[in-house]
Amino acid sequence: MMMLKQGLFLLLFISTLLNASTMFTLSGIKKVYPVVEIYGKKIPQSYKSMVFEELKEVTDDLKIDTKGHDQRSLAVLINEQNVDNKTVINIQLLIGEEVKRLDSDGKIFAITYQSKGYFLLESEDELEDKFEDTLDTLLSKFSDQYKEENKSYTKVTTDDKNFAQNLGYEINCDEAVKKTKKLQKNIMLV
Repeated sequence: MMMLKQGLFLLLFISTLLNASTMFTLSGIKKVYPVVEIYGKKIPQSYKSMVFEELKEVTDDLKIDTKGHDQRSLAVLINEQNVDNKTVINIQLLIGEEVKRLDSDGKIFAITYQSKGYFLLESEDELEDKFEDTLDTLLSKFSDQYKEENKSYTKVTTDDKNFAQNLGYEINCDEAVKKTKKLQKNIMLV
């Protein structure tokens, strides 16, 4: 029985490692419809409003419109599972939307972003802290990826005379040597 428990926890750990990076993209998302669902008896329904508030903070920070309805949903799904008399709380952050099929004009509903977090609930006293930590991790990961994929680039026009300055290169050899010694880096001549 102990081997089964260890096997299950090892499987959960490996699953987490494999899901550490995402194949999903968040570029171009400007509007979503927020959804929060809680399934289970150990998680109070009052957490729903807390999750909505945190979701609203993140979407406002990212300038994602959440007013009204939209065909794209940003959902936080929370459920619990019992494994060997222990409770595992799962939190998923998803984006679901209608997408056009490549082979036809038909549309289907698809998950276009997914991130998961979970924790083992050992006592009721730690529920709120572990819940908030897991949710914060998911929202932070989402926010970082969104910012990275939606950052704007500015076009810089340069010529022979201001090339080095525009790229932040050092044009004084003595200054470059001083900087490299201080930063313990190599010099590259262009």
